[in-house]
Amino acid sequence: MVYNTHVCIVLFCVVKCKLQCGNKEYQLQIDKENAIMKGKKFSLCLAALLMFSCLGACDETEKVPEGYTMEAGVRTLERTVGTLCRKIAVRYADDRGMSKVSVDKKKVEEYLGAPRFKRDEARDKEEIGAVTGLAWTAVGGTTLTVEASAMTGKGELKLTGKLGDVMKESALAALSYIRSNADKYGILPEKFTETDIHIHVPEGATPKDGPSAGVTIATALLSVLTGKPVRKDVAMTGEITLRGKVLPIGGLKEKSLAARRIGIKNVIIPKQNEKDEEEIPLSVRKDITFYPVSTADEVFKIAFRDFEDGLPTPKRKKIKPMPEIPTVGVSCPTVNCKK
Repeated sequence: MVYNTHVCIVLFCVVKCKLQCGNKEYQLQIDKENAIMKGKKFSLCLAALLMFSCLGACDETEKVPEGYTMEAGVRTLERTVGTLCRKIAVRYADDRGMSKVSVDKKKVEEYLGAPRFKRDEARDKEEIGAVTGLAWTAVGGTTLTVEASAMTGKGELKLTGKLGDVMKESALAALSYIRSNADKYGILPEKFTETDIHIHVPEGATPKDGPSAGVTIATALLSVLTGKPVRKDVAMTGEITLRGKVLPIGGLKEKSLAARRIGIKNVIIPKQNEKDEEEIPLSVRKDITFYPVSTADEVFKIAFRDFEDGLPTPKRKKIKPMPEIPTVGVSCPTVNCKK
């Protein structure tokens, strides 16, 4: 195969290529020495990669990292794009008159097959008992929807979704906080003994653990117990204590990227993580409004619309007076009374 001179020039001169596709940022480092060593073998493929990733065709190539790779690094991305480029190279070898290849969404599926990974999606409406949370994984940030439902029962708490021990403890802490502050939030204390609560996190085959879902679970519980829907444009992360304090978490950068990926514009974070905003890319900070909070009440004021005015006043059950017990004989009210 004959290699064009301008292809090698592109390979030798380009040292760093930053690929920003849609809502996800990728950075592909191309070392000059490695490019020279691999130039004879992969020059056509790398040239094709550079041409459609560096010339601003991000909309067309977004499907490659989003649908075919899920990793913290770029090795799988490099191999996947290499496969795409080699198939383009084969087509170029069959038709030398082809001057340009337009890689659109349909072409990506034609070359690589059906996508292997499904992209996270935002909630389409405001619902009672459904809250968008943020989580950190080994392959980056992700979003998860915490669901809660209430039904007549005996006050039991059910947890499903393959949750780890730490996450289960967060759910118990969140329930204890809501229950201890029932009067403040307009919840009848009797409701906790007469209602079964079920908390579920979808994608049950995926293990989930960590304390950062505490505020998310607390918000879902308050929503289902008060009947108030949660805003769909808000995501949150943070650990909760029995006193309603919001503690710091890790992975804020990855979680912010995950929120931006599904179009979330408002993210609630712990106050102590405010300093970590500097690590988040400027392009992400421009699209997201961060709300640093220290208490659960601050979380609820953002997650619910008209939080302070919309909570119902608890209506306690009327206690019927005890019936009078009929007395046998006559009892004397005084000490000196004679029978």
